[in-house]
Amino acid sequence: MDFVKNKRRNKISDSLLDDCLVTFIERDILEDLNENDVVKTFMAIRKRRTRK
Repeated sequence: MDFVKNKRRNKISDSLLDDCLVTFIERDILEDLNENDVVKTFMAIRKRRTRK
């Protein structure tokens, strides 16, 4: 927790701090993710939104 609680913590919003903590805590899971799969997933979401 000392890693996150520093001078920068006062400058970022709580939601960003939460996101940073999740990625730090779950880093072993995130290391196994394939970046291309993540990009493809977000691209598919974007395509669905633009087809209206």
